[in-house]
Amino acid sequence: MPVKFEFENPAKGVWVLLRQVYNLVLKCEDRIFSNYKLTTEQHSVLMAIKHIEDPVKVTDVARWLDRSVNYRPSI
Repeated sequence: MPVKFEFENPAKGVWVLLRQVYNLVLKCEDRIFSNYKLTTEQHSVLMAIKHIEDPVKVTDVARWLDRSVNYRPSI
């Protein structure tokens, strides 16, 4: 059970609740995807590949997953 916090500033309380919900969703996803021997991250990559038009590039997947694109073209 998540810890209950009380804040004078409601925005801080909302932030804590959102963070707790996020963590609980990740735990649920991990449990579901583990049935398929996948991590949540692996599932996210597969979903990105599925929904990006061909040809799928690593940079497209990174953008779809809102990750930084550390791409350096080969010389």
